Order: sequence, then C-alpha cells, then structure tokens
Amino acid sequence: MPISRLLDRGTETATFYAVEEQRDDRGNRVLVPVGPGVEHRVTVAEAPRAKAETHGQLTYELLRITLRASAATSSWDVLRLRGSWWELHEPPVNAVGLHHTGHQSLVIRKAPVAFVEGVE
Repeated sequence: MPISRLLDRGTETATFYAVEEQRDDRGNRVLVPVGPGVEHRVTVAEAPRAKAETHGQLTYELLRITLRASAATSSWDVLRLRGSWWELHEPPVNAVGLHHTGHQSLVIRKAPVAFVEGVE
C-alpha cells in the first residue's frame, strides 16, 4: 500500500499558542496567547472567503491548513503564520485515518488587530 507523504511536505511553518483569559485595564475579558508556541509544518490552501456585500460589513481572509499532528486543542487557540496572527474560523476537523494518513484540518482567519496589541 502506498504511503501518503503529502502531510509531511508542508512548505510553511505555523506556531500554535494556547490562550489564557485575562482582564484589561477597563475590566473587559480578553484572551491572550501564553507560553512558548509549538511549531508545525503545514500545507496551506486558500479557502472560500466571506465577502462583504454592503458598506460596513467585514471581509474575512480565510485559509485552510492541513497538518499531521493535532495542534489546535480548543476553538480559542491562535497561531502565527506568514508573519500575522490567525484564529480558528471553524472548529478543528480531525481525520483519524491510518497511521500515515491521520491529520487535522483547520480553517483560519486573520485575528483582529486589537487581539494582538502589545503581543509579539
């Protein structure tokens, strides 16, 4: 049986971070990336975008990434990819498969600027 190597040929590296709930100076609940990130090689593909139809709506830039290991542990996790912060747009999809074909697929969107204020 041929072994799929597609998952191991990711050309980009994404760093995944868990988040922690904190309070800002105004008492609002904010989620902040914590701890050292975990790097994974990922395969990146463009995902269908949510385009704004009227003035005042947002257009999301969406990417679909596939990786061998399960990196996202919750829907609140964030990652650093292509020099920008990203967050999950949909819950992660784990494909169990065989030993060589199991993978995780994520649809991500750029995190709002306010989310990354003061974090680098």
